[in-house]
Amino acid sequence: MNLTSKRTSLNQRWMKDNSSTSCKNSSQTRDNEAIHNTRQILSFSYYDLPYHLKTCLLHLSGYPEDYFILKNRVIWKWVAEGFIPMDQKISAFELGQSYYNDLINRSMIQSIEQDSIGMIDGCRVHDIVLDLIRTLSSEVNFVTTQDKVQYNTCSPSTSIIARRLAIHGGSVEHMDMGHVRSFNAICSVDLVLPPLLSFKVLRVLVLENCDFPVGGCHLDHLVKLVQLRYLGMMGTPVTELPSDIGHHLKFLQTLNMEGTCIKELPSSIGELTKLMCMRASEGTRMMGRIGKLTSLEELELRHVDKSPDLTTELGKLTQLRVLKICFDEMDESAHRALVKSLCNLLRMQTLEIWFEQDESVQVDGWEEWAPPSELRQLSLSGIILPRRPSWMESSCLPHISYLWFEVEELEAQDLAILGRLKSLRFLYLADENEDTLSYTVGSHEFQNLTYLQANIAIVCAEGALLMLEELTCYASVGNDVGLAGNMPFLKDVCYSLNCYGCSGKEVDGTEVALRQAAETHPNRPKLKICRFLEEYMCDDSDDENDS
Repeated sequence: MNLTSKRTSLNQRWMKDNSSTSCKNSSQTRDNEAIHNTRQILSFSYYDLPYHLKTCLLHLSGYPEDYFILKNRVIWKWVAEGFIPMDQKISAFELGQSYYNDLINRSMIQSIEQDSIGMIDGCRVHDIVLDLIRTLSSEVNFVTTQDKVQYNTCSPSTSIIARRLAIHGGSVEHMDMGHVRSFNAICSVDLVLPPLLSFKVLRVLVLENCDFPVGGCHLDHLVKLVQLRYLGMMGTPVTELPSDIGHHLKFLQTLNMEGTCIKELPSSIGELTKLMCMRASEGTRMMGRIGKLTSLEELELRHVDKSPDLTTELGKLTQLRVLKICFDEMDESAHRALVKSLCNLLRMQTLEIWFEQDESVQVDGWEEWAPPSELRQLSLSGIILPRRPSWMESSCLPHISYLWFEVEELEAQDLAILGRLKSLRFLYLADENEDTLSYTVGSHEFQNLTYLQANIAIVCAEGALLMLEELTCYASVGNDVGLAGNMPFLKDVCYSLNCYGCSGKEVDGTEVALRQAAETHPNRPKLKICRFLEEYMCDDSDDENDS
């Protein structure tokens, strides 16, 4: 066996199981010689990498063992660190995404999708690879890792000149922060943050899923970090950002405040003209204008009613690829302004818009939108369209994989058109019409669909929905839903059973037939049946077929 074949064979062995726990248990049972040989082959794989991939891989040595690394977050860090060339024909993020995919294809990292449709996309570094790149990183002083339990590349008794510091526990009081370009604290308990004024050249500041001792985390001198490119406080109980942050951090590219306790993003953020990614989650309100943030590629905001002219100013952000935005309320004129702005966003790949009202509101105007051909995810939640827009078909949405929308009236022809979307993996569909539509899915439709939720009656014809894993829909009393023997990958199914106009005997007989179909199904899916009478639930059966 030649070196390339041997390396491929060994890489496939440790990549075979995505479960980090089983991989770890397996590695513990290998004899020392096998571990040594595997490590040697992996080191050959590392030295075969081009320089830019070596740099990105060594950067991953700063994450804890078995840690789930979100793809978008790590790529934006690479951009901030300067690992990704700027001013290329494609954006820095898209180039970084190609680097990320190269590392996966070369079996250096393990791709992980945390749901059935790949909405939460990330990776893990295998234990053996992590041990290798931590050793290599330590040798060249690339990342200095302080891990109180698992790994420690720095000694408390030694003065360390670190360029990139990764903290997973322990104290950093003995370290000189004057040369630190990147400070990453991940899952650190009782973290004592060094004085921000001690950082002289900091470009990346990350506090991810950290806890602080009594007194909390003070960011009073954050605006002094004028070279900062990346500021991330994800899952960390930070309560406030400096009000003048936008007047000082002029080079900031990423601002991620997901899962914090921050109630308001200061209005001065509207001055961060180099910002490419901004994310804030529920509980954080956007106060400033966004019209100057023309470098933005990703924008996720919840409460935006205090941002002046937001629906109009969105049209100026022509570089946006990802837009996830939630409105507390919106009148008709603002809604039309929103659709008009979206017409300018020709690079959009992910669009999620939802409203916080107790009930969905009926809106019009979406026929005027021409979605970009690269659109992959579309969610319009909390609004009711009059009908399926004419552009919601395969020639206009060739790459769509995720689709969520509600309509006032749905016809069988609409389902037939949606069934031709070849890349569609997730479909949520709500029909507001009082007359429940029944649709039989043919074998040529929805060929890659893995998740389907709809308030219509779905019947599966033989050979249809071959990839489906989760199904939530209506079922008609006395009718066969086509469950037995179909949908070979089905794991979970929930049927809403309309009891109106049916006798108890008929309803019971239908339930028995559904349970028998689930029991005889090759994959034996979990089954839940909910009875309802018009608008009112008359019985909720918690029966689940786990066998």
